[in-house]
Amino acid sequence: KMAFIPRDDGSIFGRWWWTVDRWSIVALLILIGMGIVMAFAASPAIANRLGADQFHLANRHLMYVAVALVAMFVCSFLTIPWIKRLSVLGMATVLILLVATLLLGEEYQGGKRWISFGFVDLQPSELAKPMFVICSAWLFALDRNTRLRWPLVVQLVLLGVIASLLLAQPDVGQTAVIFAIWGAQFFLAGYSLLWVTAAGLLVVSGLAIVVWLKPHALDRVMRFWDQTAGDTYQVTQSLKAFIEGGLFGKGPGEGVIKALVPDVHADFVFAAMGEEFGMIACVLVVAIFALIITRGLLRLSGQSNLFIVLSGAGFLTQFGFQAIVNMSTALNLMPTKGMTLPFISYGGSSMLGMALTMGLLLAVSRRRPKRGSLL
Repeated sequence: KMAFIPRDDGSIFGRWWWTVDRWSIVALLILIGMGIVMAFAASPAIANRLGADQFHLANRHLMYVAVALVAMFVCSFLTIPWIKRLSVLGMATVLILLVATLLLGEEYQGGKRWISFGFVDLQPSELAKPMFVICSAWLFALDRNTRLRWPLVVQLVLLGVIASLLLAQPDVGQTAVIFAIWGAQFFLAGYSLLWVTAAGLLVVSGLAIVVWLKPHALDRVMRFWDQTAGDTYQVTQSLKAFIEGGLFGKGPGEGVIKALVPDVHADFVFAAMGEEFGMIACVLVVAIFALIITRGLLRLSGQSNLFIVLSGAGFLTQFGFQAIVNMSTALNLMPTKGMTLPFISYGGSSMLGMALTMGLLLAVSRRRPKRGSLL
């Protein structure tokens, strides 16, 4: 039986096909397909409240998916040198956009997180995460494998600048993602356990201080610990949706949470899935996320290139962290935080940012012949 693409195919596509993780691609496509189903199931009620056509948001979601698929597959073809070159340009662009958002963005729900380009609204923080992963991994690798000391200084400055710009919006959740990425890379870079512990305590203490100083963040934490401390309407409806969905769900379009919770198509899409498709569908989603993360870790385990290991770990941390936060919020396992469920929640910026993340993960985790350089 002949292979679909011969192993000796020397074309760009042939080399890509036999080196990329095809199981991860299949799993990602399944997630994207589930996201399309949930867009048509959960967004009509939101569209009706906005006075738009019933499938306005669902159709926009399809457009986002098309752009995301192109971005993901294009990124998966990139070589390591090109990834590094484009990350520098991308990081510079993102920093400009973050500053522009603070100066020109419109305030929404107490924060400036979006900047409008007329035909589309963009959330730069979603694009900052994959660019930070690459730049941070590159600087860590330079610091560990050379006698240079400026890479670590630049890396810490970059971390501080991005965190400051995100907190100024304010966006504590995205800041936490950035620190989670940095923490994972710092640990895997092989620094002294004492330094790792000190850095971890510093980051946790810093985030705790930020939460204490941000009234809206502190309020969410207090409501999580004490259900009588404030309004817990969204979480209550979310838990009720899981209970009423049972094992097999009420059926497509039969759920009621989408008519009760304003952000059900984004922040609480997992609850909508639980109500309409049941616990079995939710467990399947968790299993797919676990499969992608496991496959990624297995691919990275055979790598000797420190940059590849650190960048891949950063992408997996971002992907897994966002999924855990979104699903845990819906299940009331942690304070509510507006964070999307990768590839399933509605949102163009989130979809594009995650497509870049996973496309770059596919690129760095491709099978490559071992070489001497660790940079």
